[in-house]
Amino acid sequence: MKIAIKFGDNDFYHMWYGVLTVLAEAYKYSKRLPIEKTRLCIIINKLVYGCYLAFQNQFEYNNEGGHGDGSYYQINEDQILIDHEVDEYLKETSWDNSETFVLSIDDYHCEIWSV
Repeated sequence: MKIAIKFGDNDFYHMWYGVLTVLAEAYKYSKRLPIEKTRLCIIINKLVYGCYLAFQNQFEYNNEGGHGDGSYYQINEDQILIDHEVDEYLKETSWDNSETFVLSIDDYHCEIWSV
């Protein structure tokens, strides 16, 4: 399974690494993740601010951070790519300034990177 998140701001690599790590662990635990973008979007948007605080900020920037309530980090379904969409996007994108975050996982291997 592959999941990509097109966020458009490469300053938040650590936060997205945290989100994708949590998704990878959930997959390892249950051997599945939802493939419907609506459901993935809900899960990601619930995780993202906590991962921002835990992996990126850790209260270094203005108590909770530069974007207050976490709404800046929310994504929509159009920003999620799944499986073959990820492959097509990677074929078409030679350089994206590390603003797209990718999780590739199966029962034996997990890889997280940005393009």
